[in-house]
Amino acid sequence: MKRILFVIQTLGGGGAEKVLLNLLDNINYDKYKIDLLTISDEGVYKNKINPNVEKFHIFKGTDSIESKLSQNIYKLYRRIYMKIIEIKPNIINKKIKNRKYDIEISFLEGLGAIIVANRDCDKKISWIHTDLSKYESIISKEKLEESYSKMDKILFVSEEAKKGFLKVFPIFEAKNNILDVIYNPIDEEQIKLRAKEQINYNKKAITLIAIGRLIKSKRIDRLVKIHKRLLDEGIKHEFVILGEGQEKKQLDALINELEVADTFKLIGFTDNPYKWINMADIYTMSSEYEGLPLVIAEAMTLNKPIVSTGVTGPNEMLHFGEYGMLTENNIDSLYDGIKEMILNENLRNQYIDKLKCKKSEFDKHEIINKIEHMLDNL
Repeated sequence: MKRILFVIQTLGGGGAEKVLLNLLDNINYDKYKIDLLTISDEGVYKNKINPNVEKFHIFKGTDSIESKLSQNIYKLYRRIYMKIIEIKPNIINKKIKNRKYDIEISFLEGLGAIIVANRDCDKKISWIHTDLSKYESIISKEKLEESYSKMDKILFVSEEAKKGFLKVFPIFEAKNNILDVIYNPIDEEQIKLRAKEQINYNKKAITLIAIGRLIKSKRIDRLVKIHKRLLDEGIKHEFVILGEGQEKKQLDALINELEVADTFKLIGFTDNPYKWINMADIYTMSSEYEGLPLVIAEAMTLNKPIVSTGVTGPNEMLHFGEYGMLTENNIDSLYDGIKEMILNENLRNQYIDKLKCKKSEFDKHEIINKIEHMLDNL
């Protein structure tokens, strides 16, 4: 039985964290003993990890600290300690009871890769979930390149994410044998089943939905401005946004400033987004960059017309426009695409018909088998 350690920053409500949950729920525990190390013990998924997994953390989550001042002091301490980890990654050994592993996997970019790269284990894997050529890291390029050079395998969630990596680190062109692409798995049967659940929402017009963390790179502000512009033109519709994050206050302020609070709703996090996608008429994505956004695959599974910025991930998943509309990565082009999709019912039906006939590329069983084959033969 192989001992495997996964390392991830937090268990927040992002796509990569959801992929990890799905993987840990479906991997073969007769073959693997799995531990999970989170850098911070926080996030909406922290109590949803498969019971076969033993969990460790470096820092407790700030949600367990009541005082705002104490939270800020703790965050400062955490930032300093994380800098120390960058320099001396092995100081975390006590956190995982000095255990030795056959394979260690950094499941996200950044500090996790540095930790895994500098530990004493047989095989090391880094999993890249975004386009690093667009990603602003607080860790130096030199430090990251040094860490990735110690990996036995570097996995990417899409071909375009791999291209973005090679753009930043061209030295790895000569190491193509350690680079591999594995799509994120989704449980299509479960998605379709949970999509049928009742939803408490009074739908008054054609409804568009977006799902994701409320962070700058997701550019939900674009959707607020597009929504206002369309309403001013007399195009009746409404927006629903699922997710939480640090941009919520700014988005609330923008929604109030533009006076669209009645038709642009920030719902927050929900553990069943599928019934919301199913209720909506159009799925939208406004991101500046992505890796392989799980929610696009989920919307495709539910045969929803999609309008997305043409960035890494959606480009590849939608086959460069065959299975959904791709726009340029700016607000005017996205506005044009959303407007056309709202007004053109025939276009929406064309995309729906194509999605109904499309063979899935994200089948859970096929992808888990591919991951296990890789782990067994590393």
